[in-house]
Amino acid sequence: MASYALVPAFFLLLWAISQPLVGLGAIAALAGLVVGVKRAARLRRCFYTCDALTLRPFGRVHITIRRAENSA
Repeated sequence: MASYALVPAFFLLLWAISQPLVGLGAIAALAGLVVGVKRAARLRRCFYTCDALTLRPFGRVHITIRRAENSA
Protein backbone atom coordinates (compact mmCIF):
# COMPACT_ATOMS: atom_id res chain seq x y z
CA MET A 1 0.00 0.00 0.00
CA ALA A 2 2.82 2.38 0.87
CA SER A 3 4.55 1.77 -2.46
CA TYR A 4 1.39 2.85 -4.31
CA ALA A 5 1.36 6.08 -2.30
CA LEU A 6 5.01 6.78 -3.14
CA VAL A 7 4.35 7.14 -6.88
CA PRO A 8 2.02 10.19 -6.62
CA ALA A 9 4.13 11.56 -3.75
CA PHE A 10 7.18 11.50 -6.04
CA PHE A 11 5.37 13.45 -8.76
CA LEU A 12 4.02 15.94 -6.20
CA LEU A 13 7.57 16.43 -4.90
CA LEU A 14 8.82 17.12 -8.43
CA TRP A 15 5.97 19.61 -8.94
CA ALA A 16 6.76 21.35 -5.62
CA ILE A 17 10.43 21.62 -6.58
CA SER A 18 9.62 23.11 -9.99
CA GLN A 19 7.05 25.56 -8.51
CA PRO A 20 8.48 26.37 -5.06
CA LEU A 21 6.14 29.23 -4.13
CA VAL A 22 2.97 27.40 -5.13
CA GLY A 23 4.26 24.18 -3.56
CA LEU A 24 4.98 25.95 -0.28
CA GLY A 25 1.51 27.48 -0.32
CA ALA A 26 -0.05 24.06 -0.99
CA ILE A 27 1.91 22.49 1.87
CA ALA A 28 0.91 25.30 4.24
CA ALA A 29 -2.75 24.98 3.21
CA LEU A 30 -2.66 21.22 3.72
CA ALA A 31 -1.06 21.60 7.15
CA GLY A 32 -3.68 24.19 8.15
CA LEU A 33 -6.45 21.90 6.95
CA VAL A 34 -5.09 18.96 8.96
CA VAL A 35 -4.80 21.05 12.13
CA GLY A 36 -8.26 22.54 11.63
CA VAL A 37 -9.89 19.13 11.11
CA LYS A 38 -8.21 17.73 14.22
CA ARG A 39 -9.36 20.66 16.36
CA ALA A 40 -12.89 20.53 14.98
CA ALA A 41 -13.09 16.80 15.73
CA ARG A 42 -11.86 17.41 19.28
CA LEU A 43 -14.42 20.19 19.81
CA ARG A 44 -17.20 17.99 18.46
CA ARG A 45 -16.23 15.10 20.72
CA CYS A 46 -16.06 17.42 23.72
CA PHE A 47 -19.45 18.94 22.91
CA TYR A 48 -21.18 15.57 22.67
CA THR A 49 -19.42 14.21 25.77
CA CYS A 50 -19.83 17.22 28.06
CA ASP A 51 -23.13 18.59 26.63
CA ALA A 52 -21.64 22.10 26.81
CA LEU A 53 -18.75 24.00 25.31
CA THR A 54 -17.21 27.19 26.70
CA LEU A 55 -15.07 29.38 24.44
CA ARG A 56 -12.89 32.27 25.55
CA PRO A 57 -12.00 34.10 22.33
CA PHE A 58 -11.10 37.49 23.86
CA GLY A 59 -9.80 36.67 27.32
CA ARG A 60 -12.52 37.73 29.73
CA VAL A 61 -15.46 37.05 27.38
CA HIS A 62 -17.03 33.60 27.81
CA ILE A 63 -19.32 32.02 25.23
CA THR A 64 -21.12 28.90 26.41
CA ILE A 65 -22.97 26.64 23.99
CA ARG A 66 -25.25 23.98 25.46
CA ARG A 67 -27.32 21.29 23.89
CA ALA A 68 -31.07 21.81 24.16
CA GLU A 69 -32.90 19.41 26.44
CA ASN A 70 -35.44 17.15 24.84
CA SER A 71 -38.78 17.80 26.52
CA ALA A 72 -40.89 15.23 24.75
